[in-house]
Formats: sequence, C-alpha cells, structure tokens
Amino acid sequence: MCKVNFFEDKYIKEDYRNDSEFGLCDDGKIAYSDSSNNINWIATVANTKNKDILFTPVDHNIIVKVDGDELSQCDGMMTSKKGDMIIFVELKTGQKIWMQEAIEQLKSTISLFNKNHPTNIYSLKNAYAVNRRHPSFQYSKKNDMLEFKNKTGFRLLIQADINI
Repeated sequence: MCKVNFFEDKYIKEDYRNDSEFGLCDDGKIAYSDSSNNINWIATVANTKNKDILFTPVDHNIIVKVDGDELSQCDGMMTSKKGDMIIFVELKTGQKIWMQEAIEQLKSTISLFNKNHPTNIYSLKNAYAVNRRHPSFQYSKKNDMLEFKNKTGFRLLIQADINI
C-alpha cells in the first residue's frame, strides 16, 4: 500500500475547537464538525474537559487509490492538540445493513494509518461506527469489537455519543 501522511498540510483540516459539546456531520461531500446546528449532527461529541480537538475529514479529502480504484475510508479523524488521542469516525444516516460497511471503512482507514504512522504515542485510540437512526445498539457486538481491537489496535464503539 502507498505512503500517506494523514497530517500533511495539503489536506483539509478544521481549526482546533474546544467546545464542551459539538457535532459531527456529513453532507455527502465532506464530513465536518459543527457547534451551532445540532439538527445536522450525526454524532455528538462531549468534550467536558474542553480539550483542543482537531477534526480532519478523511473521505473525499485524503484520497488513496489502489489499482486505480479509490480506497473506501471512514469519514473523519479527531486528534488532540496534546497528541495523546486519536479517534476515527464513520457516520451513517440510514441503510438497513450499515454496521458492517461502517466497520470495514474504519478498518481500511486504520490499516492505512497504522502502516504510515506510529500509534504507540496515543493513550486513547478509538473508532466509532455511528448511525443517526440507531444512536445506541441493542445487542452485543463483543466478538466483533474484540476482533477489531486485535486487528487494528483501536477500540471499536458502536454509538452516536463520543466522549473525550
């Protein structure tokens, strides 16, 4: 797989934000964070310690092609200014079979990230599969979560609330 620097200046990145609460949105073009219009929020980020958080859109921003086809990636990545936290997020708004697709997009992105960046510097490494229509999931996905952790080194959470 090719070399990709997720932190390269050529990619779109938002400004650091330290709101105690904000949302993550995806309008189909590029994912973004927002603190003003919670109707558009797919995920809600609770930042109770008001950490400086940087949201970087991944899908439609960090474009990687494999054999001429664009690699399927998750919607975004959040990192802390302190450098101790990284969170990947896949945002869904419907679909009957959304969860497996979200997990595969997270795995694909994290695999690419792991091949290009050290991850042992992060004390918190999470991945969120979020669906606005299913903000919490009713049955256990413990085996999928364990497999995800073993494969990626990241903790998988299937929920719409992201606590930092």
